[in-house]
Amino acid sequence: MPKLLLNLQSPVVDLAAQWVQDGTSTDFDLIGFAEEGLERWAEDIYKKQELLLGDFACSDGLCGLGIDLGGGRLKGETALAALARLLPTDTALVSLHLCDSHLGDGGVQRLARQLLDAAMYGGALEELKLARNALGDGASESLAKLLEVSTTLRSLDLSGNNIGCVGAGLLAAGLRQNDFLKELDLSCNSVGDDGARWLGAALEVNPYSLEKLDLSGNCLGDASLGAGSSCLEAAFFGRDSALTELRLSAEKVLSRVRDSVPRRGEPFAVRCHQGGAEIRSLAVRAGEQRGLQDAVPAERQGEDGPFVLYPMIEDPSTPAEVASFEQPACSSHLTSFEQDEEELDIVFAIASLRKYGGPALVVQISPRRLRLDVGGDRLLDAATFGEVDPSASSWAARDGLLEICLRKAARGERWTRLTCE
Repeated sequence: MPKLLLNLQSPVVDLAAQWVQDGTSTDFDLIGFAEEGLERWAEDIYKKQELLLGDFACSDGLCGLGIDLGGGRLKGETALAALARLLPTDTALVSLHLCDSHLGDGGVQRLARQLLDAAMYGGALEELKLARNALGDGASESLAKLLEVSTTLRSLDLSGNNIGCVGAGLLAAGLRQNDFLKELDLSCNSVGDDGARWLGAALEVNPYSLEKLDLSGNCLGDASLGAGSSCLEAAFFGRDSALTELRLSAEKVLSRVRDSVPRRGEPFAVRCHQGGAEIRSLAVRAGEQRGLQDAVPAERQGEDGPFVLYPMIEDPSTPAEVASFEQPACSSHLTSFEQDEEELDIVFAIASLRKYGGPALVVQISPRRLRLDVGGDRLLDAATFGEVDPSASSWAARDGLLEICLRKAARGERWTRLTCE
């Protein structure tokens, strides 16, 4: 097998390669996702005998370069310290696997401190796997602080550790303030009923982001697994809940399939926060569930179908809350949105535009806020956390459709990329 030159623009990968070269470590794994057939992808790599960062980037930007140093390949505290120091400056690495690395609370506390710096200075890490590292409450406290500030972390694996109800409570406090984490694996820990209730309460306060939660193997009793009164079950069935999978045990799994891409005529939510905003569908189109008879209890359904949610932000300095209005007099549905480096185009379908006409439609665009009124009904009042240029922005309405074009206030103004998640 021919040797490959690694040119991945990742300080962490360069360090791992140096460890292999000087005999500190035997090997490491780079992790990626091949859009085309893996055989064809590998053939192209071997032809040029060089591995580039672009070889790990998918066209949709949802995956990239990862490294697995788990299984005892991270040799001692000195190696961990060297690795941790590089994380704040590594903008290429999106996934770090350190399972079975004997880190303990002290190791993860050191790692988390550097990840905090990375979160503040542009780190790119989206996935962190710390399974089976003898972690307890000390590690949970440090990771909770990371969750409070991280805008990039999407998946956190803490399975097979010693996290108890106190640690779960600390992580729950972090989840209350996190708008980005999608998956949390706490399976095979010691969370217990009290810890499960803390997590359930956090998801009722902030139900908008987390999609998968695994608590299997935590010896949860009837207090957490009981019917309607359970905090976790209530969080899963909550009207605003983003959860699509909740694992309470090997036998008790609540799941549903939610298509996140809004389609014409469907209710949607725009989740606005300090990092920007995300648009997602609220419609459950198809799904499965195990452990309960009905995926959505009848008492949680509206008479005329799903309720329509609108963002309502009062204080731009705090994360937004999404307010819901049952069967509003004037409803709207997202039909499409497009974003590039300079502007964001959003199209709404508003049936009442045909009825009310031009004078009753009011669109207000300010540098930090967007308001929309139709026929006296307030449909949207949202703070924008990227500055808008009102003079360059525009809107147009016809045939029941409203298109709003928001232009950045200055070239290079940083806006969070909208996703359908």
